[in-house]
Amino acid sequence: MFVAVSSQPTLCLQIPTSVLRDRHAQFGQHVRRVGTLVSRADGLAYGQQNLYFGLLDLDGLARWEVAGDAKDGCYGSVNMVSQKVIASNNITMRWVDTLAWDDRGYLWFVANDISRYLSKTMNFTGSEPNMYITKVFVNESSYLSTALSAPVRPQCTSSGARSSLAHLATWLLLFTSLLLI
Repeated sequence: MFVAVSSQPTLCLQIPTSVLRDRHAQFGQHVRRVGTLVSRADGLAYGQQNLYFGLLDLDGLARWEVAGDAKDGCYGSVNMVSQKVIASNNITMRWVDTLAWDDRGYLWFVANDISRYLSKTMNFTGSEPNMYITKVFVNESSYLSTALSAPVRPQCTSSGARSSLAHLATWLLLFTSLLLI
């Protein structure tokens, strides 16, 4: 599981889902810093190889090539290196959120510009759009689309020992932002 904590800089942290399932676990002992995001973020979609997230400060969408950064397929020791802004527009991509997949390789998302709503400057007269629905071709689909048919990939535990994806459970991705308003 990956968690983003919005601050300056915005940190991406990782914790095994097996730890989250144990209500008696000491979570803090298992949290690992993965890297720093290029921007505060909201909205997340995990594909078969990449993590996509909205960029609040850059009015856009970014991709982290998780599979490419995982040395020898070890997702338990991956470091965030290969982030790339894949789309940006300061009008139609303000506050990218609510990402979703279709079955044709497109990633759909809503840009809702919630910052204008929170600052009470959003225009409700109908003279301009307040939200945009956009799709970007990424030639990928959700990690769930092949979850049952995919071969078990080896993973590395925090001790470096290899074990299967089934043993570690799926590395769920959760991307939350604490927004300073």
